[in-house]
Amino acid sequence: MEGKYAFASYSHQDADSVMPLVESLLDRGFRIWIDRMQLVPGKDWSSEISGALGDARALLWFAGRHTSTSKWMQAEARAMVSAGEDQTIIPVLVKGAEPEELPLFLRNRQWVDARSDTEQAIGQLSEALVHYLGAPAEEPTEKVRAKNKGYVFISYSVEDAGFLDDLKEFLRTKGYGYWDFHENKRDYQAQFHLELESIIRDSRAMLCIVTPSWKHSRWAPREYLFTEDIRKPIFLLRAERMEPTLLIAGSSYIDFVDDRDGAFRELDRELATAGL
Repeated sequence: MEGKYAFASYSHQDADSVMPLVESLLDRGFRIWIDRMQLVPGKDWSSEISGALGDARALLWFAGRHTSTSKWMQAEARAMVSAGEDQTIIPVLVKGAEPEELPLFLRNRQWVDARSDTEQAIGQLSEALVHYLGAPAEEPTEKVRAKNKGYVFISYSVEDAGFLDDLKEFLRTKGYGYWDFHENKRDYQAQFHLELESIIRDSRAMLCIVTPSWKHSRWAPREYLFTEDIRKPIFLLRAERMEPTLLIAGSSYIDFVDDRDGAFRELDRELATAGL
């Protein structure tokens, strides 16, 4: 993104509270980098985000109901704090947030309250962005609508790499963002299970490749159960014939065994129907 801009940090689960604020700032001519408008599906999310954060002049840190479960927000704030004096962080409270729930290293910063009076909040944010970014463009910043709508988390057994490659190619071709834990960059400072939880929480849905290997995987069934617990959409993709298993007994699935091309068309329809 050319020129000085602010980076929007938020939990995807709080998007309904965050996006109207970002849209209003864009309408006023400010440059805002936000993943669902700038990220291209199929790119390495973590690399793209790191690069955008490193070049940002300010960080809009949208604290909401789901902030505590987003490891990315914590990492993005800490990265900006350590970047030096040329960057700044503006905490913005949206629905479900409380000032005392801000991380300790952000509590001494002036925050903007957008929980009730959004017009006043937009005015305060505009004043702050003029200070840190300069006057906005005379014409509203061009918006890239729905370049992506978030990513799907792919759950699978490593033994199913062949089908996984076909699935990722389909997702890239159709413009869906995805997260493959073996392909995307990891945060090796974080505990594995906590990092998994955060990535799944911030996803739009889970694609679960179901095979005999999946049934015996150490992590894949846990990912499935956790995703069910947080009521995230799950698409079961049966890639091989297998005996019935209690874990998904009675659940519907998309069958790739006999008609793979038809199954991919069905998956495309289901993802579109789910708003992805």
